Amino acid sequence: MKKILLTLAAFSALTFTAVAQNDAKKAAQENMTPEQRADKETKHATEKLGLSTDQAAKFKVYSLERARSNKALREQAKTTSKEERPKLKEQRKANNDKFFANVNSILNAEQQVKWAEHKKKMQEKQAKNEAHD
Repeated sequence: MKKILLTLAAFSALTFTAVAQNDAKKAAQENMTPEQRADKETKHATEKLGLSTDQAAKFKVYSLERARSNKALREQAKTTSKEERPKLKEQRKANNDKFFANVNSILNAEQQVKWAEHKKKMQEKQAKNEAHD
């Protein structure tokens, strides 16, 4: 009986720690400035896609534009009624679609394949997160 209780207590402690770490990570991401977000995305894309210096500079411009637009929309959503939020979500989706199209236009064929895979993973992750909310 003691072993079961100890195991249950250990499992609970580990679960609580994991949840707390995820919450801290999410809070840190939400507090990023658009410039920090664009820098992080550019660095990640450069590593994953092998962007040239010119491609990375253009990627950063597109990323910063999207980050600024979407941050403003997220801030607006905090003070908007529930009925209006879907419109803001559609505007964020339009910003994201524009970003993906712009980025796709600067990539070569090999990079476009990697980018499409990355985009698919992001969309799956977003759908999973929306299902949990």
